[in-house]
Amino acid sequence: MRILFVYTVSESLAPPQRPISEFIEISFSVAYLSAAVRRAGHDPSLVVLRHGGFKKQMARALEKEQPD
Repeated sequence: MRILFVYTVSESLAPPQRPISEFIEISFSVAYLSAAVRRAGHDPSLVVLRHGGFKKQMARALEKEQPD
């Protein structure tokens, strides 16, 4: 099963070169859940939404990842 995790980051932070640029931005709960899902034989992926335009970003992620 393909599972898509969605994580949002504060709009007050400057846009980074990577979706998550600082260690403090990592959601350990999403990381733990993703590891458990992978260990159970599923295919997790992550989309990080930031700086507005959430609907477009989410639509692109759903089209690309095709989660179940």
